[in-house]
Amino acid sequence: MLEADTGRENAFHSFDKRHKKISIGNDVWIGQNVTLAQGISVGDGAVIAANSLVVKDVPPYSVVGGNPAKVIKDRFNASIVDAMQSLKWWTYSLQDFSDLNVKDPYIFCHQFAERVISGKVKEYTPSVLTIKDIKAAVELGVESPTK
Repeated sequence: MLEADTGRENAFHSFDKRHKKISIGNDVWIGQNVTLAQGISVGDGAVIAANSLVVKDVPPYSVVGGNPAKVIKDRFNASIVDAMQSLKWWTYSLQDFSDLNVKDPYIFCHQFAERVISGKVKEYTPSVLTIKDIKAAVELGVESPTK
């Protein structure tokens, strides 16, 4: 309403225009048409169902869905979730566990923990690709590995 309509002074409040970052963990699957609210955190290993509206933080290794999204179930029990987060398996090369039982998370965690403790595997640290590297590859005519 206009000031002239009510005889009172208008009080306008500005919106907070700062954007809050969204944090998405490792090993996360996000379905199609999902909307994430600003400032939320999606924990490692979470699964977000398609068409969900996520307005609250998503716990690690949980399955959420709906509008607003709610926890539908936990993917694993608490001890496996703790083991997965402690192992941080995503920081290793896929070859480091290609021969392990990935169908059973309990066995996988046990087998992989043994490899980490024994020092048989090391965290994977790929080299950083710079613009200079890309320019050099283009000048040499190197084809993209995706072609």
